[in-house]
Amino acid sequence: MKYTVISVSAHKMRGILNSLHGRGVDISRGRVEGERWIFSVPQSATDTTVKLLDGMDADYTVVRYGGAKRLKTLVAVNLGLIIACVAAIVVAAVCSLYVFGTDISGEEQLAEQARIVLAEQGLDKAAISKRDIDIQSVKDALYAGVDRLAFVSVKLRGSRLKVTMVAEKSVLPEHKKYKAIYAERDGIVTSVTVLSGTALVKEGDRVLKGDLLIEGKRAVGVDEMGEEIYEECPASGSVQARAWISSRTSLTSSYTTFVRTGNAVKSRYLTFFGKPIGKDQGCEYALYEREVRSVKSYSLLPFEVVEVTYYETQTVVRELSEGEINAAVFEESRRLRETVDESASIINDRNSVKRLDNLYIIDIYYEIVKDIAVGA
Repeated sequence: MKYTVISVSAHKMRGILNSLHGRGVDISRGRVEGERWIFSVPQSATDTTVKLLDGMDADYTVVRYGGAKRLKTLVAVNLGLIIACVAAIVVAAVCSLYVFGTDISGEEQLAEQARIVLAEQGLDKAAISKRDIDIQSVKDALYAGVDRLAFVSVKLRGSRLKVTMVAEKSVLPEHKKYKAIYAERDGIVTSVTVLSGTALVKEGDRVLKGDLLIEGKRAVGVDEMGEEIYEECPASGSVQARAWISSRTSLTSSYTTFVRTGNAVKSRYLTFFGKPIGKDQGCEYALYEREVRSVKSYSLLPFEVVEVTYYETQTVVRELSEGEINAAVFEESRRLRETVDESASIINDRNSVKRLDNLYIIDIYYEIVKDIAVGA
């Protein structure tokens, strides 16, 4: 037998049960999920059930219709919508093969130069096939054609070409002088600016935290053996580098919550000038939720009717939903982003979620460009 599955607000469950039984409708496979009661009725009783729920002004949803006849009816009624969806999917598939514009971020002066370079590469058209875009060639052209460019990231994101540029800092905000300058974190050098001293790294070098970047000495000539002669001097300068920050957190894959079973007991009592006349009758439920509300009050008299309802509850173990996991990823990304220095530029971000036994492991990564030079 085919069945129709219906979801309705749980607080009207008893009234709906009685009404359906009164009309001879058999109900099977009923269950309560949170504030909803989900039950099944035979396919032949679908129309009767729906009319009854409409008449009761119930908050219901038909989760699944039973029977091929009902399915054919639904398809016929929604044929236009189905055709539109198919057409939209086809259009989206075709559009996914093309790029429809470029988003450039960075200093305005650099962005203007980048637009010229991209136009020379033929990337200023309204639509460009992704097959015609060579990411490495675009990056090489930008490095060659844009002044003061320390680093550029070029990525395809959907139907957009994302270009992120970081400018060189030719002058330090503060010309502090040290005995030597070291790396404050791991990274890959993108540019070196030396105001005083001798650089021991160059663009493209991978450095580790604590590595010597600029030494406090300078060449003043050569000796008889052709070796350079150095003298001590202050070390001053900056070293821009690509660096990474990351975080890892974990979530239990399930949690315990309380849901109402559908059983409830009510009692009422009077209050006089706010003081109760009678008492709360309580309930025999092991687990419950208690609600108190004023049923009726008398404006000219100091009386009020108070209704107390006890809803029986039970514990249910639930798996984390995709929405809850996404919210946790967003919150951890926001927290990690707040730790990024204001002087740093974020050029890329990535996150991953892995399921391990009863845990979700969340990894967040940010790729940044910043001055990693620190004096000593």
